[in-house]
Amino acid sequence: MDISEVIADLEAAKTTERMLDGYIASLFGWRRDVKYIVREGLPEPLKKVTWLAPNGRAGIVPHYTTSLNAAMELAETIVPMRTWACGYCDGRGRAVIGGGEKCEAVTPAMALCVAALKAKHLLDG
Repeated sequence: MDISEVIADLEAAKTTERMLDGYIASLFGWRRDVKYIVREGLPEPLKKVTWLAPNGRAGIVPHYTTSLNAAMELAETIVPMRTWACGYCDGRGRAVIGGGEKCEAVTPAMALCVAALKAKHLLDG
């Protein structure tokens, strides 16, 4: 997925889902390692998914869409030294970074991720 697809998925989401965190992580070098394990007595192989961090080590994808700390770290990585704000109003998370676009999503953390990704998209051209 490219960054515009991830942004669109985050904005359209009705709930938080770990796959959304995976979409964000994949933009920053995380990748899935999928192995199929055949076990005697089972009709089909078991699927084992491990996420590999950018350094190649197995890890846990940060909870970007539900953790303000993880969302803040993401935003700081993308647009360091910027002002930002996020909150929750009328059942939606809202966020803005610097003078950028005001963004909405299911949670404040997800809205901050959207704002950060939009800033990155703008910076990358």
